[in-house]
Amino acid sequence: MKKEDRQEIKIERREFLIRSLQIGCGGIAGLSLSAMLPGCDGGSSSSSSTSSSSSSTTSSSSGGCNPSSNCAGTSVRSGYRPVVSSAWIKKGTHESSYNLYKSMVEAATDFSWLAKNDRVLIKLALNSANAFPATTDPWSLGCMLDLLKEKGAGTILVGDQSGIYQSNSTQTCMNNSGLMSVINAKGATPVYFENGGFFTASAANWSGSVSITNYVNQVDHIIYLPRIATHSLADKTFSLKIAVGFLNSSSRRTMHSGTITNLYPSINDIANIKSRFRLSVTSARKVMTTGGPDSGTIVEPDQGLIFASSDLLAADIMAGAFLEVVKGTTNDIYCHQAVQSYVARNGNIEKLIWDSLNTHPDSTVTNALISSLKKV
Repeated sequence: MKKEDRQEIKIERREFLIRSLQIGCGGIAGLSLSAMLPGCDGGSSSSSSTSSSSSSTTSSSSGGCNPSSNCAGTSVRSGYRPVVSSAWIKKGTHESSYNLYKSMVEAATDFSWLAKNDRVLIKLALNSANAFPATTDPWSLGCMLDLLKEKGAGTILVGDQSGIYQSNSTQTCMNNSGLMSVINAKGATPVYFENGGFFTASAANWSGSVSITNYVNQVDHIIYLPRIATHSLADKTFSLKIAVGFLNSSSRRTMHSGTITNLYPSINDIANIKSRFRLSVTSARKVMTTGGPDSGTIVEPDQGLIFASSDLLAADIMAGAFLEVVKGTTNDIYCHQAVQSYVARNGNIEKLIWDSLNTHPDSTVTNALISSLKKV
C-alpha cells in the first residue's frame, strides 16, 4: 500500500459533547435526532427511494420516545482513543481483495493476543436464513478464517443461535445464507449455541440473570462479524447487537419484552465474553437501509466499506455513520439508546481515530462520512 494512499483521520468529539449536554429530544441546529430517538418529533416517516449507489436516500420509521432520553455524555475517559481501520472495496472486486482485507484487519490489531493453536470463536450475525446483508458476509467470513489460520490459530468455531421467532434452525440458517459452505470449505467447525448448553450470568439493566452459551468458555478468543442494517425494534443493529445470539431462548424473550436497546449492550460486558473479545470486523459492501433485521431495502454502494476495531463503541459509531451516509440522512448514532447505555458503563471516547488504508475515489462520500463522524 502506497504511503500517500493512507489516511489517518482524527475525529474530535469534545465540542459535540459540550453542546449535547444541553439537548434532549429537541436536537440542535444542523443535527436531527428524531430518527435516533424515534417519535421525538411526535410524527413518523416512511421509506422513500433507493439506489444502487451510496447516494441513495431513505428515512427512518416512527416509534416511541422516552422523554428523559438525551445525548448528554458521561465523563470522557482520559486517553480513551480507540482506532477504527477501514478500506474501500469497489463493487464486484471483493473476491480478489483478500490482501486488502488482511491489511485492514492488521491495522486494527497486531494479533499479539493469538498464540499458536489458540481456540477462536467467530460470532456470526445469523438471525435468519437470508443472505448478506441480512446475515454475515460469507466473503468476510472466508477471509477471516484464512487470516486466522495464517496467524496460527488452532480450532476455529463459527456459530450463533438464530432468531427465536422464525421457524428455521440455526443449521438451516447457516446453510441457506451461504455461510455453511464457507465454513466447510475452510475447515472450521460450525456450532449451534442452542445445542451447547448455557451458564447463568449477571448483566447490567437486567432484572434477573441471563443464560449465555457455554461455547464462550470453550475458546480463548472471540471475534464478531456483524453487518450493517436497520432493525424494526432496535432501530439499528451493528456490533453491540450481535451479542444477543449468545443468549438462550428464555433470556431473549425477556429482552424482547423490555427495552431491548437498554438490555443487549450489557451482554458484551459479561466477564466471560468481555475477557475474550478481541475484534469486530464489519463488511458494509451491502447495507440494509430500511426494514430489518431479516428483510428490507438493500443498497450496494459503488464503493463498499470494510472496517475493524478492537473497541465495540468505536465500531458501532463507524457503522452508524456509514449507514447515515448510505441513506443520505444526518442522524447521530451517538444518541442511540444502545450506545448511550454502553457509554454509561464503559466511558466516553476522548478521540476516535479513523485509519483508512485507501482513499475513496469520490471525495463527497468520504467528506460526508467525516462530517457524520464529527457529530460524535
